[in-house]
Amino acid sequence: MLPAADLLTCGEATEEALRDHPRPWALHLSTHGDYEEPPQDDREWDEPLLRSRVLLAYANLDPEAGHLTALEASGLDL
Repeated sequence: MLPAADLLTCGEATEEALRDHPRPWALHLSTHGDYEEPPQDDREWDEPLLRSRVLLAYANLDPEAGHLTALEASGLDL
């Protein structure tokens, strides 16, 4: 349907690839996401955009590299 589309699968679908890709006409993410409930006594977790995230390639190996938080996504040049 979109012959000129860039398809990133498996290990190619990284946070860095999303950030470095030029402004897309359309962006479709077919992935998993999660949301962490804030601990009752932890003020660091007051920002809900840091608790919502999509899980990208290598998320199960490196939580920092494989998670794109909603806050980080809001800074992408879309």
